[in-house]
Amino acid sequence: MQWKSKGLVTLGAAVLAACGGGGSSPTSTPAPAETRLALSAANQQAAARVAMTAIDFSLGAADMGSGRRSALASLTRRQALAVRPLAVVGPDATVPCPKGGSIVISLEDANRNGSLDQGDTLSTELRACNSDEGLISGKLVASVREFSSSQFSTRVVMALDVQNLSTQLANGDQQTGNGSFMVTLQDTGTGVSTVLVEAPRFELSGRRAGQTYSTQVSQLRVQTQDEANRVPQQTLLNASATQIQSSEFGGLSVSLQTDPDFSILAGDIYPSSGAALVQGAGGSRIRLVALNAQQVRVDLDANGDGSYESNATYNWPLLGP
Repeated sequence: MQWKSKGLVTLGAAVLAACGGGGSSPTSTPAPAETRLALSAANQQAAARVAMTAIDFSLGAADMGSGRRSALASLTRRQALAVRPLAVVGPDATVPCPKGGSIVISLEDANRNGSLDQGDTLSTELRACNSDEGLISGKLVASVREFSSSQFSTRVVMALDVQNLSTQLANGDQQTGNGSFMVTLQDTGTGVSTVLVEAPRFELSGRRAGQTYSTQVSQLRVQTQDEANRVPQQTLLNASATQIQSSEFGGLSVSLQTDPDFSILAGDIYPSSGAALVQGAGGSRIRLVALNAQQVRVDLDANGDGSYESNATYNWPLLGP
């Protein structure tokens, strides 16, 4: 959406008056520049990859920053889709990483009870942590806004500040993320646990295949639901973002909405069912349809007529971060 400030309108009127304008002669107003990406076969893979990377980063950062996952896990959601109980946080610790570097975990324990609850702050700092996923650096600070626990359920709400969270891969690719998130963790005690991640805006930047990029994500909402009692166990993933703007497609933007939710079975890395809709300019859109845990089909409606005129099948890693 294009916004025109009142100040600019007033200034424009003053300039017209100074130049002798504002009379009866008709003036033409240029059309606002298009800010949405016209989706096509040439850019559909990039648009899909950028959208999925935004989901992946936000979930990985939330899981790590909240203490829900082992800090030695990768920053991505991969390898961490099995159901886990909410973490019980111990004292401050420095943990060595598998291939060098360390992770410093500290708890500002407001009531000095030795566990994570309302008013506490959990900090996780990665210091050149070298793992199978690459060299990871950065800091995550989670402030507990709400905490409630009973015999059967636990609910935690955290404000998470992500500071220069960077992953460097062996092939030279690199990604850094910054932003503020609200994270809600809930374990019902019935085998179902949920993670809700919300962010008004966050940024990703880095280098891919020798090219630098920057991405800004607005109004992101991602929720996962782990179902431990289901056979086979699964994680349902629902995600939406009103705007994903990236230099990978000329600074233009797309929006994202899963429908139906992606389903990731226990032991798998990628979804085996579900779909996501990525929408661009003029009604153009692509639909990502999970065929199985190895492949995804991308359907393209380039002219916005509501019909998908072409499709292409990719291995999931080609659309990953």
